Amino acid sequence: MISIVHRSTADLHILDLKGQFRAPAEHTFWLAAQEAIVEQGVRRLILNFSEVTQIDSYGISELLKVYNALTNMDGQIILVGLNDLVAKVFRITKVEDLMQVVETEAEAIALLQPQVSTTSA
Repeated sequence: MISIVHRSTADLHILDLKGQFRAPAEHTFWLAAQEAIVEQGVRRLILNFSEVTQIDSYGISELLKVYNALTNMDGQIILVGLNDLVAKVFRITKVEDLMQVVETEAEAIALLQPQVSTTSA
C-alpha cells in the first residue's frame, strides 16, 4: 500500500510517496494528485519516490493519469529519488523518456522555479 504526504512550497507541490505503489491501491495516489491538481490548482508537481520500495503496472498507470492531467493543463511533473528497482522499471517501461527525472528535490525545485529575466534595456 502507498501512503502519501502532500507538501507545498510557494506554488510548487510535492507528493512524498512511501511504500509499495501497486494494485490494489484503491486510487489513493490518483485521488491525492487530483485533489492537488483540480482543487488546489497545482500546475507544477514533484513526486518524491525516495521511500517507494516497489511499483507495478498499476502504479505506472496511475502515474500516467497524473502526467496526462497535468500536461493537458500546461503543467509540469518531475520525479525525484528513484531507487534502483523503480528506476529500472521506469527505464524498461520508458516512463523516464516521458517524464523528467532528477536525483534530488532541490534540483526539481530549481527546474520548476519561474525563470527571471536578467537582461536589461
